[in-house]
Amino acid sequence: MNSRVCVVAVVLGICLPLSASLVVLPGGSDTVVTNSADDSVFGPFALNFNFSFYGGAPVTQATLSSNGNLQFGTIDNGYANQPFPNFTPMIAPFWEDLLLPPGDLRYNNTVANQFTAIWNGAGLFLAPGEVNAEVILFGAGNSFGYAANSFVLSYGIVSNTKDNNITVGSTDGATLSTCLPGSAVDCTFTQAQAMELQDRAFLFTPAIGDAPGYKVSELTGVPEPSSWVLGGLGIVLMGLLRVRRTS
Repeated sequence: MNSRVCVVAVVLGICLPLSASLVVLPGGSDTVVTNSADDSVFGPFALNFNFSFYGGAPVTQATLSSNGNLQFGTIDNGYANQPFPNFTPMIAPFWEDLLLPPGDLRYNNTVANQFTAIWNGAGLFLAPGEVNAEVILFGAGNSFGYAANSFVLSYGIVSNTKDNNITVGSTDGATLSTCLPGSAVDCTFTQAQAMELQDRAFLFTPAIGDAPGYKVSELTGVPEPSSWVLGGLGIVLMGLLRVRRTS
């Protein structure tokens, strides 16, 4: 009997789910902005912490476009994605002509020093397919341990695109932009490249030095903070069970 319980503890401690899809999954504490939208911008929504974008003055709010991008201080509802840099300060996990329904647009600002926006199973205008994409902004002291003012672009299922041109990355709304590895110099992807984003995640860390910008690295096998808690619990349980078996 004890050995069976020990197996459960081993599962808790070692066989923890890694973020094979979205780093932060949709959950019950999310605010669902809408499940019916076409070329719309919503907000502004409070981040609940200060976020400095490209080294600029801290912002505390963001707006969300149904077309796969997060904006700062602007309302750009354009469905036709543009190359970066662009006149709108934005982070675009998947700027494309998206459509709701199916799916929904949601955000979560209930976790300290973390703001997550998710295009959760969004459809495509006049095309079959599904897009699951998110952007996560991080403030100082976030539970992931990332540098203040970092952000992550993360992807679940990406089964199609509207066309052969999608914008992914960030721009300060003037002259600066940061793209994912493998994209064109203007942060655009082909359809094939965009679909290869499925189940991947990328960390944008503020560059150190005089010039504002971001260093981009791909994340692999990154557990959510709650998984570390479960892992610690599993290890403790294994220790307790071993003590009980030998006493």
